Amino acid sequence: MGLILLVLSLFYGLPILFFACGHVLGGRIARTASAPDMTIVVAARNESDRIEACLEALLAQDVSCPIVVVDDHSEDDTASKVQAFGPRVTLLTLGVGEGKKAAITEAVRHIGTDWLLLTDADTIVPPGWARSMGSCMTDTCGYVVGPVWLEEHPGLLPAMIRLEWAGLMGIARGAIGMKRPTSACGSSVAFRKAAFEAVNGYQGVAHLASGDDELLMHRIADATDWSVAFCPDPSATVLAGAPATAADFVGQRIRWVSKAGHYERAWHVTMNVGIWLFFLLLLVGTVLAVAFPSWQPWVAAAWVVKLVSEIALLGQSVVFYGRPVLLLAWIPAQLLHLVYVLAVSALGVRGGFRWKSRAIHR
Repeated sequence: MGLILLVLSLFYGLPILFFACGHVLGGRIARTASAPDMTIVVAARNESDRIEACLEALLAQDVSCPIVVVDDHSEDDTASKVQAFGPRVTLLTLGVGEGKKAAITEAVRHIGTDWLLLTDADTIVPPGWARSMGSCMTDTCGYVVGPVWLEEHPGLLPAMIRLEWAGLMGIARGAIGMKRPTSACGSSVAFRKAAFEAVNGYQGVAHLASGDDELLMHRIADATDWSVAFCPDPSATVLAGAPATAADFVGQRIRWVSKAGHYERAWHVTMNVGIWLFFLLLLVGTVLAVAFPSWQPWVAAAWVVKLVSEIALLGQSVVFYGRPVLLLAWIPAQLLHLVYVLAVSALGVRGGFRWKSRAIHR
């Protein structure tokens, strides 16, 4: 049992260290002096409270490019607020289908530019965002991932959420730096229209509520000759809405996990299953080690592997985002991290949740 735990800890720790190395390499990318032809696209559903601030920030970009909002059957006055911006913003109304993937696909049909630059309706982008992202759109690139941070809320739980987010974004940059792109955040991504069409867009996964960013990125990385880049400019960091409550947080993570069974890479699925088994055995071992002292060295060794690998990645990520103080929440978050990952993973794979007032089923 102890040996299995130690082996699984390496199964978790070595990829994290791999990504930590990639975090350094992720900043060393080719750049282009002039941004290519691109259109900013926002998929929106029931975002009346936030869409105006989002669009004002997009209109304040220091490069000029078209802005398109695709309204995904909103039940509030999102569409009318977009129309109030006049000719500066184009409004498309989603007809067939529903969800963000359908909205993005609708945008692809109507847009004639080489690139689509995407953000969400609940975000605020900095003035240099489009220019920084555009500088990564080289002739060999097909997909760009940008840095994203969460809006700040007081308290220990929000700090833990932001710390986990730093880890997720650190993995995104690190995996891309090692040319094994695994994750992205749809609040700041861009893709070449020709690459989208080359992989048939979201065909086969269009029904999923999540994965508009990662699943498309995987296809472009694996099935085309175009590369994936991570925008290394902290000044390009997009501020995204954060879950306001623990229930919102869990619901969001369940939605994210719901796509895991549809990953098209066997190694990615295997890695996720191995991590889940490691967390399960580490939690059980930590509890039982109190009664069985012979387990304690094995459990301690597994914890060391987990902590050392995580700090190697997290340390770089929180510095990149200018939030090193978040490391104070790292130790208190450890046991909660195990429990929540196990629970959310099980619920996400089972499927069945609500999002944007819709009932979602696997």
